[in-house]
Amino acid sequence: LTAYVPVSDYGWWAAAEQPASTAFLERNSDERLLLTLYALILLLGGGMSWLILRYIAERNEAAGALQRAEEDLKETVQERTIEASRAHASLAQKIAELAEMERRFHQAQKMEAIGKLAGGIAHDFNNLLTAIGGSASLLLDALAPTDPNRVEAVEIRKAVERATAMTRQLLAFSRNQATRQPKVL
Repeated sequence: LTAYVPVSDYGWWAAAEQPASTAFLERNSDERLLLTLYALILLLGGGMSWLILRYIAERNEAAGALQRAEEDLKETVQERTIEASRAHASLAQKIAELAEMERRFHQAQKMEAIGKLAGGIAHDFNNLLTAIGGSASLLLDALAPTDPNRVEAVEIRKAVERATAMTRQLLAFSRNQATRQPKVL
C-alpha cells in the first residue's frame, strides 16, 4: 500500500508499505493525525471524506475555542492581579493612616496627663503662695513705714505676685488640656 499525502511546505510525501500506525512517526502528533486523515480520505475515495473533514473542522473549532478560553483566562488573571495589587496598596495606605492616628491619640493622651499634673501642681503651689502672700501682707501691716525690714517684705510680696502669674498660666494650660479631648477620626 502506497499513499501520497500533501505536506505543507514539503510537497508530497510517500508513505509506502508502512502500517498507518507507524507511517508518520517522524512528525509531531497533530501533523501525524492530519496526514493520516488525508491518507484515509485518498484511500476511501471520498465516500467517507465528509465525515473526516467534519471531524477536522470540529477539532479545529474546539482548538480555537480552547485557545480563546485560555486567552480569556490569562486576561482575567491579569485583571485580578492588578485589582489585588491596588487593594494591597490601598490597604497598606489605610494601615499607615491608622498607625498615624493611633500615634496622635497616644500623644494627646500624654498631653492630657501632663495637663492634669500641671494643674495639680499649680493648685498646690497657688495654695502655698496664698499663705506666703497673706503672711507678707500681715508683715507689711505690722512694720512701720520707716522699718528697714519693710523693703524685704515688699520684695516677698512682689515675688508672690510673679509666682501667682506663673501659676495662673499653668492652670490655664491644664484647663485647656483637660477640656481638649483627643479627636478620634
